Order: sequence, then C-alpha cells, then structure tokens
Amino acid sequence: MRRFFLSRAMLTLLAVLLLGSVAWATAPSGKFNTTAETVVDVHTQLTWQRTVGATKLTWAQAAALCDGLDLAGKDDWRLPHLQELYSLVDFNVAGVNPYIDATAFPDTPFGAFWSATPPPPFAASNNRFFVSFGGNYGPNHGLTPMDSPVAFVRCVR
Repeated sequence: MRRFFLSRAMLTLLAVLLLGSVAWATAPSGKFNTTAETVVDVHTQLTWQRTVGATKLTWAQAAALCDGLDLAGKDDWRLPHLQELYSLVDFNVAGVNPYIDATAFPDTPFGAFWSATPPPPFAASNNRFFVSFGGNYGPNHGLTPMDSPVAFVRCVR
C-alpha cells in the first residue's frame, strides 16, 4: 500500500485553496476609522477591537474572551475568520514587525492571532488557523493545536 505524505506547507496551501476565493491584498492607507476602543474598516464595515492583551491564550480561551467581550457598548464580538484577520496585514510596513497599521492598532504584540476558521477535512480536528503579523518570513498563517496557549486574540464584530 502506498502512503501519501503532505508537508505542512502543502497542507496550508490546500487549506487556503479550500477556503475559496479570498481577497488577501492589503487595503489602501486610510481604510480605518478609529475610536479609543475600536477600529472600523471602511471597506468591509467590520469593527475590530483596537488594543489587545499581551497574554497568549488557548483557542477556547480566545473564543470565550470574544464571546464575553462588552466593548464600546456592544456585546456581539467574536473571533474573526482567517480571511478577515488576514485583511489587517499591512504589507506597506515591510521590514517592521508587526505588519499591521500601528496607528490604527497601537501596541499590537508580535506573534500569532487566533481565527475562528476550522481546519480542512484532512487536518487534525483539534487545530485552528492563526495569522502571524510578522517574523523572519513576514506575515503568514497556518494551523496549530487549539489547546496550546500560543496565540493572541483580536475580536471583531
């Protein structure tokens, strides 16, 4: 019997392809309207949590934090999907970590952020996607076990 092996890079590529047609491009500067607590993307009309904690959480802790968040008089916050979170990556700040608009999102910690996007069928069911806003290879995304406190959280509504 012949075994089929997929590398982590191939798994990630296949997962992205399974997500369908996703816009990964960076939006033009000036795309955000900010308040002290929130950032509104004028293109997508998504409202983002402006500042985040410096503690890495498990996926369940991150989901619970968003579900229980009461911010700017709103209580319908949630974990963002992969493509929503990736839309915050700012490729115009190449060479600077993190790759995010520092004016709109001040004090963003360097590292991965959890998404609500489930894994593709061929990946372990206990994995969830994350988006990293920088590092040695620039912004990226991948899958990681959801029971490890390895990522930050930025809620959206």
